[in-house]
Amino acid sequence: MLLMSVHRRGVERSIGNVPAMDPIGADESAPEPNRDDPRFHRLVEATRRAAEGGYDAVSMRDLAREAKMSLNTVYKFCSSKDQLIAEAHAERMDDFRVMLAKRPPRGDTAEKRVKVVLRGIARALEQDDVVTRTLMRSIYSGGAGVAVARQSVTGSYQTMIDAAIGDDDIPERAAIIETLGHVINSVMINWLSNGWDADRVAAVLDDAARALLRNR
Repeated sequence: MLLMSVHRRGVERSIGNVPAMDPIGADESAPEPNRDDPRFHRLVEATRRAAEGGYDAVSMRDLAREAKMSLNTVYKFCSSKDQLIAEAHAERMDDFRVMLAKRPPRGDTAEKRVKVVLRGIARALEQDDVVTRTLMRSIYSGGAGVAVARQSVTGSYQTMIDAAIGDDDIPERAAIIETLGHVINSVMINWLSNGWDADRVAAVLDDAARALLRNR
């Protein structure tokens, strides 16, 4: 199996011989959250709960009160609401990755196993539409500080695809994994902004997996 390096702390990430991507639109003035700090995890959990009410229901002041910290402390972790919501989404995707690692997808080919993962990602879109749209709105917003979280989400996608391919000897494996990561981001934006439903997302992801992995 191809070994991958994924670190939620910072942006270090590599897939095979593909170097970690620079965070697009990175704002160097945005704080880098200390993800080892238990206060950060309280803040992220509070953000997830607030997201159940939609984007406008997420208030930095309310989050500070629920996480039992001052507003100034909250802003030391994240410079904006979008960055905080994006971090919550990044942790959500990391949880999904860990779950898949414990329960690997079944299938006798890499294509079939990857399709199981991709269909799971598509189904998750409509399990809780309000929360998912809130999280996606921030992760793709281009707002201050979200680039690192967005890169982490893409890294989670790629890690899951790599694990699904498993021990199969796939030519141009790293390029396929990176390409599928970009395809996932593209269909997510279309679901968020262009009216795609989960079925269309799943169909496009299926087509991409077939085109890249069949007969390999």
